[in-house]
Amino acid sequence: MEVLLAVLVITLVVANLVVFSCAARETFESKTKLTAIVLNYNRPHNIPKLISRLETYDEIDEIIVLDGKPGNITNTDNYRKTRSVRDFDNNDKYGGARRFLYDKYQSDSVIFIDDDIIPPQSMVREMLKHINNGSLLVGPVGRICNKHGYGDQNTAIPRARPDTVLTGACMVPMKVLVGYRREFWRTYEPFLRTTHGNGEDLSMNHYIRTKLGKLPTVIKNDIENTDTSNGYSSNPDHYKVRDRICRELFYS
Repeated sequence: MEVLLAVLVITLVVANLVVFSCAARETFESKTKLTAIVLNYNRPHNIPKLISRLETYDEIDEIIVLDGKPGNITNTDNYRKTRSVRDFDNNDKYGGARRFLYDKYQSDSVIFIDDDIIPPQSMVREMLKHINNGSLLVGPVGRICNKHGYGDQNTAIPRARPDTVLTGACMVPMKVLVGYRREFWRTYEPFLRTTHGNGEDLSMNHYIRTKLGKLPTVIKNDIENTDTSNGYSSNPDHYKVRDRICRELFYS
């Protein structure tokens, strides 16, 4: 009887271990892998604070900092999930559009973050929830881009709901990014080279709207801004170029 009882106990223990192992494996295998792509150019002093925060987010599996300037190289020695890439050539050609072109990683979804923005973890979770529910582009900053031009809900004529998400903080599924890259060389590369990347976010939205038939998802804006000086939008012609892109290139 004692031997039989011992065998029964061992059998139950083994069975529970098998169940636990299977559940753990299923949880691991079903987790969406999320990569954060961070642009670094004129504001390297913002990077340590940003990646220190992102490193604590369980939702983010890896962080890739794309260094666009030889004098502003990110030191990632003290970070577990972060690596940096010298992306000088793409920066010289395409400016901010290089965020979409670097492809030396594998992931299920990608969150793009500018070097003057810190998205809170709650926002990352909300973005991921929308992506897992079928959204193709999610972000907190909405704009309007159509045949009437470029603007926000206060400046656009006629008034309209946002149809565009800015890519300073946004998330896309990897399959959408792969499709966009193919379209990039056919459709978007010529003008993005001439604008030095101004309008790359408009091109991503245009691809999703015209090729995939969906509008982006705009969520509550809870981003934390750090030093925003010396960015692309500091150029006085920045908004004029974007207005022309919407009027003449995309929706004329």
